Amino acid sequence: MHPNTERISLELYRIAIENAAEGIALNHSDTTFLYCNPAYLAMTGHETLDGKTIFDVYVNSPEQLGAAAQAAITTGKWMGDLTMRRPDGTLLEVNVSVVALYDDAGNPSMFVALARNVSDLRRAETQLRSFQTLIESAPEGVSMSHADGRFFYANKAYRAMTGLGDAITDYSIFDVYNEPTDIMGAAAQQSIESGYWQGELTVKRPDTILLPVDVSVITLYDDAGQPSTFAAIARDMTERRRVAAEAQRAALQQEIIEAQQTALRELSTPLLPIADGVLVLPLIGTIDSTRAQQVMETLLLDVAKYQAHTVIMDITGVHAVDTQVAQALIRAAQSVRLLGAEVVLTGIQPQIAQTMVQLGINLQNISTYATLQAAVAATLGSRL
Repeated sequence: MHPNTERISLELYRIAIENAAEGIALNHSDTTFLYCNPAYLAMTGHETLDGKTIFDVYVNSPEQLGAAAQAAITTGKWMGDLTMRRPDGTLLEVNVSVVALYDDAGNPSMFVALARNVSDLRRAETQLRSFQTLIESAPEGVSMSHADGRFFYANKAYRAMTGLGDAITDYSIFDVYNEPTDIMGAAAQQSIESGYWQGELTVKRPDTILLPVDVSVITLYDDAGQPSTFAAIARDMTERRRVAAEAQRAALQQEIIEAQQTALRELSTPLLPIADGVLVLPLIGTIDSTRAQQVMETLLLDVAKYQAHTVIMDITGVHAVDTQVAQALIRAAQSVRLLGAEVVLTGIQPQIAQTMVQLGINLQNISTYATLQAAVAATLGSRL
């Protein structure tokens, strides 16, 4: 080779190395730096590495760095990831390829290292692994299909939901969902046009079970703007529908119970107008505190409604009265008196009379009669 040609070639090599995007370094066999191109220095953050060794640049353990150097000596090359510590304390992940050079005696004389900054790549890989872990462990089914509907990915939940397992990639959306082809095609077309589609579909499993699912679809496009991928999230609505149906049944049952209670209240406290200003309230069965309160409410409302002057409360059909109920009936009578009406109590059974005496119930200002007939006759007669 002509000397001038050789000089030109060396100059071209020098220019290429000096301007290379990758870091290039030459080290003596003891790993002391002999040369570093600008890219390598920029990676390390040092202005110069004169007199320094790889142990000053990399934070990896001496054992790990020594093993890498020994591997390069033994096999002629080594490649792996190392971590640089820059003067400002920041760390840089680099992928390093090392080639060992030997002297005429076959002893290692120099190492040539090519370093690539892979911090962003490793960070992206970590994020990707985290994203994959998230998707695989998500409770919702996640799937991805080509523009023609053929699946190329499905997470664990989607594979279980469809009952197809790892064989999902042998199927398309038209195989998995129970809706007619025209409906599926319309959904896909809407997703292509607007970039998104959401609605309810039905998964038809191999075991013939039909699952209602809520599906959200996002369309991904290639560089030419053409639809390339459908990404879908499917939520099994079976449990939600069951809960909603139970809640609806419970609400309906509560409405029925309330309607029945209203009807029972109306039936259990029937106020009958038998003459102008005269009302009869026949009470039958057990009187508890709730019903006693209903009696008072009904009395007050109907006395005001009918402008009654007399209310005949017949308790012939009541077989037992406790202190709370007896006092509630007395309070009802007193409340009626405040509205200007009188209360007549009829049909007191012997055991009830005995209970009232033992309880010290005061029936003063309340007229009593043995029977309803007597009370009606007396009341109407006094008004003639």
